Amino acid sequence: MKTFQKSIYAMIVILAFGCATFKGNKLPLVQQDEYMNLKKEKVKVFSRWKYEAPQGIDAVAMAAVYKSWFDKAMIESGCCEIVEGPKEAQLVIDGIGFDNTSPWLALPRIFNASSLTVIPFWQTVTFELKVSASKGNKLNSYELKDTVTLVSWLPMIFVFPFTGGPTKNKEEVLLNTYQTLVVNLRKDGYL
Repeated sequence: MKTFQKSIYAMIVILAFGCATFKGNKLPLVQQDEYMNLKKEKVKVFSRWKYEAPQGIDAVAMAAVYKSWFDKAMIESGCCEIVEGPKEAQLVIDGIGFDNTSPWLALPRIFNASSLTVIPFWQTVTFELKVSASKGNKLNSYELKDTVTLVSWLPMIFVFPFTGGPTKNKEEVLLNTYQTLVVNLRKDGYL
């Protein structure tokens, strides 16, 4: 019985920590002095988000997730107040998030997991945003893209502690993407 429990524990450790993630760093890391706003007057912002994804992914729910990340970045910068409708807003944002993930990636993942990560698997997740901003008669478009690569392979158990977990790196890249958007909006005079 003890051997069985040890085997189960070893399998869980291998599957949980046998992967590492690496940031794409396609966008420069946003510096706090660029991002944070010291103005007392806050811009009223309204945003609408869509999400384009393959079948099987709830686009409405994912659009809400992308909107929540945008709202978080705007509020944390100290520049803005989020409003409920476009009529109340000084700045209106229309954003689209994209998911280019192939449903066929399930097969290599199954092979990887069934071999206890001896057979390697890697996947690059792309965070892509297309945003249009309008303030009065001023209109501008932005395209931002960054990536995170997940590598699941038994030797990654030694790399995992140095790269951060998959969730942590995804969140950092996604937040940096939205912070870059805030910085670009500020440089173009929207905030």
